[in-house]
This record gives sequence, structure tokens and C-alpha cells, in this order.
Amino acid sequence: MKSPQSITEGIGERLRSFRRSLSMTQQQLGDVIGKTASQISELERENSNITVFALAVFIKELNLNPYWFLFGLGSPIREEKQPTPENQEISTLTQRIEKLEEQVNVLMNR
Repeated sequence: MKSPQSITEGIGERLRSFRRSLSMTQQQLGDVIGKTASQISELERENSNITVFALAVFIKELNLNPYWFLFGLGSPIREEKQPTPENQEISTLTQRIEKLEEQVNVLMNR
């Protein structure tokens, strides 16, 4: 079984390189994810353990590819999935239902 340090090894460096690629300061990054510049510094230098919650916040708020952030695999930015015909059809149906709901609400309020 891997130790906690080996599981999180490299996350700090990836975080630092990603932050720098955006030309962000540690303070600016901290503001985005609700941490102080000091906390960001500790995470980047891997002097502080990163929580699962913090990992999730970084991934969500920065649109990071979780595989890259955790393991260094792939590209840093999460790629948007290409819409499939099924997803487009669901989206169209959802829009139609929303319009029908609006029409029903108008008729009910007369």
C-alpha cells in the first residue's frame, strides 16, 4: 500500500506550474479557491497535506483534469466532452419542456 506522501507526491509542483502558466500569484489563486497565499505556498512546497475536499475544489474551480492533477497524466485542463446526438436530443427535449412549463404557468395565472 502506498503511503499518503507517495499518493500526493508531485501535486504541489503541478499546482505551482499551473498557477504560473496562468500568471497568477499565490494570493490570486487563494482567492479563487478560498485559501490564503500562505496555505497555497505550503501546498505548492508539499509542506502541508492536501485534503480530499481541497483537491475537489482545485479540480472544480480551476477546471483541472483530475488525472493530471493527481498523477501527472494527460493535459492540465479538463477537456470538454463532445456532444453526442443523444445529449443534443436530451438538451432539445429539456428546452421544450421548460417552454411548456412556462406556458402552463402563464395559463394558470390568468
